[in-house]
Amino acid sequence: MRVKNLVLDATGFPEEQALELWVQAFQWLHHPAPLRVPGRKFSSNATTWMIDDLIFAHARLNAQTFSTEPQDFALPHRKKYICCWYFSKGSAHVLQDGSIFQIERERLYISDNARPYRAISCDADVMVAIIPHHAVGYDPLVHPAHFEVSQATELGRELLNGMLNIFRKAPSMTQMEVHQAAEKYKENFRLALQSPGAVDKSLMVSRDPIRAYVKDHMFEPDLTIEHLMARFELPRSAIYEALNIPSGLPAYIADCRLDYAFRSLAFGDQTSHRIQDVAEYCGFTSSEDFESAFREKFGMPSEVVLGVLHAPSLLPEKTRELSLWETWHGL
Repeated sequence: MRVKNLVLDATGFPEEQALELWVQAFQWLHHPAPLRVPGRKFSSNATTWMIDDLIFAHARLNAQTFSTEPQDFALPHRKKYICCWYFSKGSAHVLQDGSIFQIERERLYISDNARPYRAISCDADVMVAIIPHHAVGYDPLVHPAHFEVSQATELGRELLNGMLNIFRKAPSMTQMEVHQAAEKYKENFRLALQSPGAVDKSLMVSRDPIRAYVKDHMFEPDLTIEHLMARFELPRSAIYEALNIPSGLPAYIADCRLDYAFRSLAFGDQTSHRIQDVAEYCGFTSSEDFESAFREKFGMPSEVVLGVLHAPSLLPEKTRELSLWETWHGL
């Protein structure tokens, strides 16, 4: 017997119906709100597998926001999850626990879905494992709200490879095979969270040190390859490898500044002059050049994201809803 899955493909529906189906499908986890991009139709799809007490989902997303609010956690059916994110395309910008961070492409990130957050993503291909706290021993009082799993450690690589293995092979695996893979995945996760290195962040890293340094100093004029080589006592090739910058450091810095602009606009206010202010701060001499670069990177005009995550969401009062576990096991 093969693993049961649910498929949601909103591409074949009229746009308004597709939006409604997408929101209904994921409201048990968070509140998705697709962005209206001029000239583009909303089109997203997802395949979800339930394996024991874990959920694995592979989704292709248009531009959208997703969030949880404090009032959500008063619901009697609300479960406490952590989410393991892996973007093979695109990325997400997230506000949680008082800080804004980016879930970057081809890196494994963990976030606590039991703490309120707001996020925005566009044109993304993402895999996510959704895990109850108790299944792996995650403790919000001990472990951070969000962190990157370092792939420099053997255990970090095991976690990433175990997750990717389940996604790649789940459609063809028997229930026994996928159960064993899920148990191995949870065992590695428990070991990671309980290991001494987990809390001191040798496994859980907030940011890679070189990338973090560049992003913290990307507006300084003396940020050069030579500066980084001296700062980290590494040869040029090691800096290029760490940053994965075949186009050179200036192009990488320009890309980081566009990510900064995206976050500033999405999480900032909606004053009429803000786009111009952000463009100038990021080093663009004309609004046309900024708009062209923004569209090329994110596939939408900057005004679409302006202030979308600034004001508190005005959500309707929620009634008792079945969780995905209750719905699934009732099938």
